[in-house]
This record gives sequence, structure tokens and C-alpha cells, in this order.
Amino acid sequence: MEGQRGWRQLFAAASEWSGTPQAEYAALAVGAIAAARVLSQVWPLNQAMAMLSIRSGATKPAEKRPKPRSDGLHKPSWGPLTFDGIKGMHYGDFFYAAFGLMVYYFSWPEASAAREWPALDQHVLSSWVALVLARNLALEISFYEFWHQLLFGALANEAVTKHRYSEGSPYEAKPGQKSAQMSVWRERFWCVNGFCWSTAWECYIVHAWASGRIPACDSENGLQATGAPGAGPLSLGCQMADPTLADLSARPLTVLWFVAAAALTTQFRGIHFFCVHRCMHPWWRSRNGLAQGDIGAFLYRWVHSLHHKSHNPGPWSSLSMHPVEHVSAATVGLGL
Repeated sequence: MEGQRGWRQLFAAASEWSGTPQAEYAALAVGAIAAARVLSQVWPLNQAMAMLSIRSGATKPAEKRPKPRSDGLHKPSWGPLTFDGIKGMHYGDFFYAAFGLMVYYFSWPEASAAREWPALDQHVLSSWVALVLARNLALEISFYEFWHQLLFGALANEAVTKHRYSEGSPYEAKPGQKSAQMSVWRERFWCVNGFCWSTAWECYIVHAWASGRIPACDSENGLQATGAPGAGPLSLGCQMADPTLADLSARPLTVLWFVAAAALTTQFRGIHFFCVHRCMHPWWRSRNGLAQGDIGAFLYRWVHSLHHKSHNPGPWSSLSMHPVEHVSAATVGLGL
């Protein structure tokens, strides 16, 4: 009996401690260490570490250029029907989730400031909107430029070039040509432009959250506390305050749903991207236009063709797109 009483007291003390700030910080530290370990093994950090190892000579480079995965060396995977398909679709989600959590905990605007839009006659450059834009551009430029310099710029060496998709650099003129195949400055401009549009969408979400446009959840059942319609297409969305460890342990089904919803969100994002991207290619013939009812051919000619100028893509090519395409891609948030 004494032993059972001792275990009960220890468990009660542990439960009480789990709701303290010290427990939250300890859990955050352990989670950060575990996340760093996991992220070092997944895209894109594992590729970056591998390329730096090859560049430094710590890893022996390939004797000849490896065949890219898209050249038919590997069999195609059929989406969620195979393990390889599931892995391919969710491989980078750990990185995205960890990065999103770091942004939320360390650079998310204060609700008191984001509740109001900054007035143009005030200090706009020091407003919360400007800080969000500065954070996004700093992360974008450092990430993309690192990869560009590693693969095509000052950090690239002979060992690295063997592992590029194309051994020759599209940003350098070929022998006998006066100009390069592609302009990295054009790609930088349109990529940065796209981040400005995505920042505008993020600021709208932050403002809606802080101003109460997205209603608060009830602490007991997860429904809207006010009984008013929620956010989203089904009017069911509501915002939940940051949960403590005690909250999570008391609601295992909520945690389970969050994990499932993360996977479903990725699936929806993939479907949304396919539909938006496919609609910007000709539906019937490339020479058609609006007169023939071919909206895809019209959008390709005047919008999506900008992205296809990067025919031998580099890091900055990924989001080098027309503003219309950036805005269309950002509509994925409406469905979520």
C-alpha cells in the first residue's frame, strides 16, 4: 500500500508539473533536439549536407554524372497506393512543419498589433506587416541563394557539377554564344515578387486570426464559444489557444485528428496544385485562344509561359512565376 501511495503521489506531482512553464520549455527543448535530428535526415537538409560533404572531399564524388530520377531510371510510384508514393508526397512535410513551428514561436506577430492594419500615414516600415515581409524575404533569399551558389555560383566545384541535373550551367554562355541561356536576375525578381504576394496572403490570415474574424473555440468541446458561424467553406473553423501538455494529454483524439489533418492537407495541396497548373496549359491546342474557349492556352501564352522560360531550372526557377499564377497558387488556403 505504501508503494502504491508513493507512485500515486509521484504521478500527481508529475501531472501538476506538466502544466508549468518549466515543463513547456523542457518539452520545447527536447522537441527541438529531436526535430533537428529528424530534419537532418530528410529533404532538403540531407541533400545540402550531402552536397557540402561532396564539395569538401569528405565524400567521394561520383565517377560519372548520376542519371537523374526523372530520366526513367526509377519506376513510377502510384501515389498513396504504394509506400514510395506516400513517402514521396510527404517526404518534405517534416521540414515544412518544423519550419512553420519555428516561425510561429519566434517571429509570429503579436495579436495586439495584428488586430489593426497599419495606416499609410504612420510608420509603415516598422509595422507588423513590414516585419512579416522582411522575415519572409530574408528566409527566401538566404535559402535560395545558398543553393544557387552551391550548385552554380562561388561554392560550386567540379565534384558538385557532376551531381547537377545538367552538368553545364544555364546561367553561363555556351562557347560561341554571346548571352546565357537563362537570366538568374529575372528568376530572382519574379521569385521575390511571388513571396510578396504570399506575404500578403499570410498577413490577411494573421489579421483575421488576431481581429476575431476567425472565432475562438470552446475549451470543452472545440466548437465556437459564441455560437456564431465559424470560418471556412463549411463555417466550422475556429481558433484554439496554444494548448499545454496537460491539454494535449487530456484530448488524445484532438492530437490524432491533427496528425491526420496534416496528411490530408498535403494531399489536398497536391490536388489543388495539379488542377491550377493543368488549367494553365492548353486544353486542346496551343495556338487556340479565348475565341476558341481554350482558357488554358490563353493563360499559358500570357501567364504560365514566364515560368517555362526557365527550361533548365535552377533553385530560383521554382517560384519564378507570373503574379497571376502566384495568386492562383495561394488560393489553396481558401480550401483549407
